[in-house]
Formats: sequence, structure tokens, C-alpha cells
Amino acid sequence: MALRLLYTLSAAVAAALTILAAVLAWASLRVPLLGAVTRHGWQGDGIITLLLGLLALAFALNTWVERRPSTFRLTALFTAFLGALIFATALVNLLDTERAVGAAQDELGVDLNRLIGLDLESFVDAGEGVYAAIAAGLLLTAGSSVAFAAALASQDRAVAPGRSGCPRCRAEPPPAAGFCPACGAPLK
Repeated sequence: MALRLLYTLSAAVAAALTILAAVLAWASLRVPLLGAVTRHGWQGDGIITLLLGLLALAFALNTWVERRPSTFRLTALFTAFLGALIFATALVNLLDTERAVGAAQDELGVDLNRLIGLDLESFVDAGEGVYAAIAAGLLLTAGSSVAFAAALASQDRAVAPGRSGCPRCRAEPPPAAGFCPACGAPLK
């Protein structure tokens, strides 16, 4: 119960971070005398991370409806994968922001820093949204991986050698129980 609650809480916080990332700036370009151009999460890959975060939350909430331990393990493993996708998407955007400066100088064919002392890197900044999405991906991956590992470890301890357990989830119920306390299956 506590494991399921912590897992769902980590997925909810990660989803909230992806919502925040979608509304924050992902990149900005400041040009002297011309102003600034800002690209927000909803204008690009922030939508992808948002959808992945909300999908992970929906799967985590489903573990409260579908109570089988096997479903919990599979869901935790899947949401760890979704967290890795969120992290990778945001990291690629962060690296692309930094790479855009070099590409701009290559396109101009001139090293402006050496020529006139103009450092293009000082004009391009990765926004807070990218970092929020990276944090969401890390949190979701870590929380889901820990939940999967703990659920897998509890499965291995569920049935002691030589004793019979629940036919559905293999948990060891109390001796006089008519139903499994873990999954609710009738015991024979």
C-alpha cells in the first residue's frame, strides 16, 4: 500500500512538472537592439513531454483500480520507460539549444567572437522549461524503477518454500483466510 502510494505520488509530481515545463520557456534568443525571442514548451517538444507525463500518471492511477501485483510491476516498468523518454526529449532540446549557436556561426561562415568580440553563446539561453522536463523525467524514471524493484523483491518473498500461496498473485495469506488480502482472489 505504501509502495503504491509513493509510486503514484512520484508520478503525480512528475506530471505536474511536465505541465509546468509546457508553459515555461524552453529557449530564448536575445539580440541587442532588436529584442528577445522566446520559445515556450507548448510551441514544440514540451507538448510531447506533457503528454508522456499525463500518460504515466494515468497508468499510475490505474494501479489503484487494477490491484494485481503483476499489473503493478508491469505498469511501473512502463512508466519508467516513459520517464526515460521525457528525460531524453528534454535533454535533446537542451543540447540542440547549445548546438544552435555553433550552427549559426557556421552558416554565417565567420567566427564573430574572434572577428568582433561578439559571443553568440551569450545570446542563447535554455529556458526553465527544459530543466523542469529533465527533472520530471528523472523523477518518474527513478520512482518507477524503485517501485518495480521493490514489487519484484516482494514477489520473491511472497511465497515461502514448501507453503502454498494465492493462486493468482502468489502472496501468502493468513492460514484461515478465505480471500487473498493482496489481490482479493478466493482461496480454496
